[in-house]
Amino acid sequence: MKSLTTHPASTAYSLVAALTALGHAAHAHDLLSGQFPLGICQKASPSPELQICSQDGTAISSIGSHGSSGPLGKNTSDAVAPLSHISIWSQATPCYQNASREASPEFCVFTSPTFADSHGITLVTTSKRAAHFSQKPAFVQPDTVRGTNRDIVFETEHGRDADLPALKYRIEAMPAKGYGVVATQPILRGDLIMSTTASILFDYQVYDELSEDVSRKLQAAGIDSLPELHRARYMNLSTHDGAESTHEATVSKILNTNAFDIDSDDDGPYGFFAVFPEISRFNHDCRPNSDYYFDHDTLTQYVHAVRPIAAGEEITVSYIDLIQTRKQRLRKLKSSWGFPCSCSLCTQSDALSKASDARIAQIHELRVDLQDYTESSRATPEMAELLVSLYQQERMDAMIYEAYSYAAIEWNGAGEPWTAIKYARLAIEYGMLSVGSWDAEVDDMRQMATDPWTHWSWLLRKTKRMQWGKKGDQQNAKSGQGKP
Repeated sequence: MKSLTTHPASTAYSLVAALTALGHAAHAHDLLSGQFPLGICQKASPSPELQICSQDGTAISSIGSHGSSGPLGKNTSDAVAPLSHISIWSQATPCYQNASREASPEFCVFTSPTFADSHGITLVTTSKRAAHFSQKPAFVQPDTVRGTNRDIVFETEHGRDADLPALKYRIEAMPAKGYGVVATQPILRGDLIMSTTASILFDYQVYDELSEDVSRKLQAAGIDSLPELHRARYMNLSTHDGAESTHEATVSKILNTNAFDIDSDDDGPYGFFAVFPEISRFNHDCRPNSDYYFDHDTLTQYVHAVRPIAAGEEITVSYIDLIQTRKQRLRKLKSSWGFPCSCSLCTQSDALSKASDARIAQIHELRVDLQDYTESSRATPEMAELLVSLYQQERMDAMIYEAYSYAAIEWNGAGEPWTAIKYARLAIEYGMLSVGSWDAEVDDMRQMATDPWTHWSWLLRKTKRMQWGKKGDQQNAKSGQGKP
């Protein structure tokens, strides 16, 4: 168990101290009198020596000493943030810090119940990272997320408002699955199925710095601070095991079962766990008909169809990496989500499954060759064509943009610009549905489609390859891999 120092009221106190020190005494007074839009005092203090202000924010009683370095102990600077950052969050407590680690950051709950037309959002992270989020268009330009969220549960049960377009799906009971999402009309490849902003963004670093018990406290505090209906939607999600537990444990189980991994865009080493209750309604398929990506500017997850979907067909996404054998897929799904996969790929005959596993093995081999940009690489356009065919045979519509990208690079490297453009265009079309239009790989393909002759891969294989390398020689050339 890590040694912790809890600061359930330190955010309120430190913000006041920081504002005063920066010459913003009037703002500090407004904060204390409840006039500043930061209702910090919403939780009872779990620590007897610390008291926080009353519900209306009219008073903050004496805060116990946290050492000579200031009210936050060794991490005072992390709480100082621009006023624009402070005003966004209606709640910024409780906070916890690992006192046993030098310069350990303090982690707090930051909640905005008015975010995205009062849908609400909560972050569990440091003040510095919360300030980074507060500068995103989703907060600075509210119109960017206006109308993003649709309550699919309510609309399935009660219908939609007259001024809203009809949804392309509905929630239905699914045998052995609980509930799922079913198309109510034909959906074409590329159609937007759903968009929704995050409920909670939970900083990975919390797990490295704080104990499991404290992590759960922060998770529960974050969910409890969401608007009531939003909180109810979260609490209605699956816990994986269905066993009764404490409120904090239930919140944590839901997070672990339904969270998506979100990469950081602030140059930090830690990403986030994110939960989107509406998207969590989609069931898994190892060969899904839709795929999703996260937009950092709007904090929104988008779901698009990656192949045509018939009316009445279940809309699915994949919870795992698609390029795995049946045994690997079944093991991962059972250990992480507790269910034996019943998709068509996992339930086909042993003979068909062995053929699929053989294709997966060859895909892995080809990817190694195609990622080798040294002069001894064995990669050829024909190998890339084979990779495209294998992806098609495996029905990996959600990842085929990757195969198209490899093909575009190989044909361009061989000096065949028009074939390269063909595959670059396909990579863009499919990539935008799975990773977003601003993804680096999509942007790279966009450059090739515009001008293959100035793309980094033009004549790559002809100019760098003096002779065909043997496969065994590649191990000695790995240090030279990479784009020129």
